[in-house]
Amino acid sequence: MESVVLRKISFGSFIKIFFLLGIASGILLGLFLFILSLFGAPVTANIGETEWYGITAGVISLFLAPLICAALYFFASLPTYPIFLLVLKLLKGIKVNALLLPSTQGNTETQASGTAAVI
Repeated sequence: MESVVLRKISFGSFIKIFFLLGIASGILLGLFLFILSLFGAPVTANIGETEWYGITAGVISLFLAPLICAALYFFASLPTYPIFLLVLKLLKGIKVNALLLPSTQGNTETQASGTAAVI
């Protein structure tokens, strides 16, 4: 991994990152609710007017939580993008450690330190 300074990020890449964070958070939440349901916690799942309880609700949460969180994170990313760009500008970028690979679509940008994929 190499350290790079992130000074700008495209709108599409920002949304992709948020969306993936939503899926990851949803998987964690779904697993947490499923485990709680196995121990008898009062877990419920609602789809419209239909309600499920207990372990059934825990299993449903495994699938619904990632979808719901991904949607919420996606919609949260829309107003957050300009704020994030402003913070990046005020901080003059943020240092991140990443494994950068050349893009297969030709979206690469050559910098003084080498070739970095623009995300």
